[in-house]
Formats: sequence, structure tokens, C-alpha cells
Amino acid sequence: MEKEYFETYIREVTSHVKFRFDRRAISQELREHMEDLYEDLLAQDIDEEQAAQLTVDYMGDSEELGKELNEVHHPLLGWIWLVTRWMAGLCVVMLVLWGIVQGIYFGETYFRQIEHKSENVVYTISPVFEAHLYGSVVQIEEIRYYDDGTLEYTYTIRQNPWLSKGMGRGGIGAEIYVGEEVCYGNGGRFASNSPFYEKGRNWSYDVPLEADRIVFFLGYEKEMEVSLTEGRVMAE
Repeated sequence: MEKEYFETYIREVTSHVKFRFDRRAISQELREHMEDLYEDLLAQDIDEEQAAQLTVDYMGDSEELGKELNEVHHPLLGWIWLVTRWMAGLCVVMLVLWGIVQGIYFGETYFRQIEHKSENVVYTISPVFEAHLYGSVVQIEEIRYYDDGTLEYTYTIRQNPWLSKGMGRGGIGAEIYVGEEVCYGNGGRFASNSPFYEKGRNWSYDVPLEADRIVFFLGYEKEMEVSLTEGRVMAE
């Protein structure tokens, strides 16, 4: 019997709440409050029907309470809250998906093997150097010189995508010198990258064996000079 009293009263109250998405929560809150009050009255040796009626009376006029709740749960505020919640949920989903995609890119880049030329190696220099700049850690891992005059270097960049803009789109560039003369020539590059990690191989053709230094350009400002005569390990 008390359930019928309570549900009728709750329906009358929520009928005045225009923002229907809040009606279920309001109904549940009213129901719990009424049931607690009802149990307190039963504990005072009041019979069930009278306790149910007293509970409804204590809650007050259903129309008046419904209008007060409608003011609190105004449709405009309700829609703003609902849209905000949906947008927050969508942002969480997008961030999770972005993290998964970037994790896949990172894994593919990190474990990808860099393929070298098939020609005979004359000498190697390894390791070359490590530099910290623009929120990134740049490593030139190895320099190789081949018997056809190709000089290549391999590198990795562990980068912070929000601080690495100074690296520029080109990443790493280099000039090779024989004395004071720059060895210009054709070349190429291969890179595999994600926002957090990049690895690659750059090379230049027709570099004379007498080339004695290489200058690396890291981003817009940083230059690193490396000797091509010191630290050589000649191939057997």
C-alpha cells in the first residue's frame, strides 16, 4: 500500500520537472528519502497505512515541490550539463583512441629495422653523439662509408611532440667537408616516425674517402661537428 502512495506522489512531483533526463534521478532520491522516513515512523509503532500517509504529508504539496525542483533542474541548465557530459565522454574516448593509435605507431617505429646498403663497408664510426634539445633526445648512432663513395648515418629521436617544434619538419640535415670544401651531391633519406619517436637513415653519394668532417644540423639552431677521421673502424 505504501508503495502506491509513494509512486503516485513521485509521479505527481516529477510531472512538473520539464527536463525529463533528470526525472529518474529525482524519483530515486525522493523514493529513498520517503522510505527512510517511513521506516522511522514504523519504528514508533505507527501502523503501515498511517505511516505511509504521514510520509506523503511530510513531503509537502507535490505541485509546489515539483515546481521548486523544476527551477533547480531548469531545462537550459540541464541541457548544458548534459551536453557537457557527452562532450567530456567523447573527449575521453578520442583520447583513448588517439593513445592506441600513437602506441601502434610508436611500436612500429621502435621495432622497425633500418636496412643498410648492400655494398661493401669501408669504415664505420659508432656511436657518434647524443644531443638534448627542444625537449628531444637526438642520437646519431652510426656513420658508414661504402666503397662506392656513399656515406650514410643512422639516427633516432626520442621526442616530446609538444616541445619539439624547433626540430622543424626536416629533422636532421648534414654537410660533409673535405678541408673547407663542402661535398655537395645527391643523396636520400628514409625515416619512420611517430609523434614520440623517430628513426631513420640519411645518405649522400660521391663522397670522397678524404672527407674529414661532417656537420649535423639539428633543427633551426643547433649544429654538431663530428670528425670523419677519428674513431674510424676499418672493415676487414
